[in-house]
Amino acid sequence: MSERPDLIKELDGETFRSFYYLKEELVDFCGENNLPVSGGKIEITDRIACFLDTGKVLETSAKRKATIDVGLLTENTLIESNIVCSEKHRAFFKEKIGKSFSFNVLFQKWLKSNAGKTYGDAISAYYQILEEKKKSLQGHNRYQKSDLLALD
Repeated sequence: MSERPDLIKELDGETFRSFYYLKEELVDFCGENNLPVSGGKIEITDRIACFLDTGKVLETSAKRKATIDVGLLTENTLIESNIVCSEKHRAFFKEKIGKSFSFNVLFQKWLKSNAGKTYGDAISAYYQILEEKKKSLQGHNRYQKSDLLALD
């Protein structure tokens, strides 16, 4: 196996792609060569390879997740499809359920699979999930001294 070359402007894109570089190294190279440093590792790698081969700077992709405005939430509001558990949702549930509310995995799955139901239904489901969770909690598997009394 050949030794990994330093990431420098004189490197060609094919050689560059045939070796592994940490994202931090890629970002440093971009900074030193006035290339955009935003994006994921794949995007940065593509940008550097293009720069090494052509000297041109690929523009960053302006992909932003579209925010969904859910409007005012009430217990009668329908759960939107593709729900995102946002701070607005957290504030709503904390107001209705209390400070102990948290988006646990089961509740998030329930929300995502029950689009079209109401937020009131979601509140009921949250309490049901908590109850089922309590019932399914298992104790430890150690014997206590009191367990030995049953042997007498």
